[in-house]
Amino acid sequence: MRYRTGTIALSDTQDYPLLRRVLHCGFATSAQQYEFLKLDYCVSSRNAFDNRVRRLVKHGLLVRYEFSDMNRGVVYSVSEAGASELIGRGEYYAGNIDRRKQPNRHVHHTLELNPLALFDSRRKRPTR
Repeated sequence: MRYRTGTIALSDTQDYPLLRRVLHCGFATSAQQYEFLKLDYCVSSRNAFDNRVRRLVKHGLLVRYEFSDMNRGVVYSVSEAGASELIGRGEYYAGNIDRRKQPNRHVHHTLELNPLALFDSRRKRPTR
């Protein structure tokens, strides 16, 4: 099936879990996102994941930041359009979706909390 040029078809099993995770994290590095989605069985390879992130940025659903004072590489957040898409599909979120006004210290703090959430998710995961 062909789609109109400039549009995007979002995957229920890969795009929405990625957007949802970044929305609730606030900010996340690419490596953090990949680890979360790997835990949820939503990614098949790092290359496919990177292509998916680039596509979501290109279509304005994720926002890419590069902070000169951070050694973590690129940081992502969900755009207003991405948050609206999730909320329109029934996702509960009461936070601020306009991330442009948040200073860098909030980004640092959020990125430090993400590994704790990942650790907690792994601990709750049933073993196979």
